Amino acid sequence: MPAFEWDRNDRYLSNDGKGPLMARILCATDKLVKLERWNMKSKNPRKKSGTLSIKFFTSDRCGWKKTSRK
Repeated sequence: MPAFEWDRNDRYLSNDGKGPLMARILCATDKLVKLERWNMKSKNPRKKSGTLSIKFFTSDRCGWKKTSRK
């Protein structure tokens, strides 16, 4: 399995890239990814953080898709 590469400027959309949640990666190790996520459609979005396994985050089952929107 190739190493997972990421950048702090990368953004991800939930629901296979349809939203409404957007996230960015705060840090990643060889086993975990820590995400900060928020609802883009909210007038006052609250940012929350959580962790996912790198195996799940890079799998096809994961609903987070990289987007070009910032």
